[in-house]
Amino acid sequence: MPRAILKLKFGPDRLPPAVMGAPRRVLPELGLRSKELDQELAKLYSLFPLAFHDQRRRPLKIGIHRDILSTYPRVWSSRRLRLILHAYTTGLQYLAASKPGAPRLDLEGKEAGEVTPEQAALAAERLALLTARR
Repeated sequence: MPRAILKLKFGPDRLPPAVMGAPRRVLPELGLRSKELDQELAKLYSLFPLAFHDQRRRPLKIGIHRDILSTYPRVWSSRRLRLILHAYTTGLQYLAASKPGAPRLDLEGKEAGEVTPEQAALAAERLALLTARR
């Protein structure tokens, strides 16, 4: 998880010391290393190609983790899937695609709601923090 997002979640003064010096995308405290994350994302891309795409990320249905767990209950634990989805949804492409009124996709690539103005504002704020870091 990027440090900027952790700062949003935990506050700038409450980050664990291990996170401050951790390399990008390697946070074992959160349960996934970079190589593992890439492998898990590849599973999502292959199982649900209409919803998950590495190069063209689009907003996902709220609660899509429940759909994934009910479709493939033994592939991921709930906690691990949430970490994988968190990594997917906090990427630059996903945040940039989260505009007000943008359609959210279900596992079959069909529209399942849309991004609200509040959600889009939060995504824009996170995107600004991430791009400012670069």
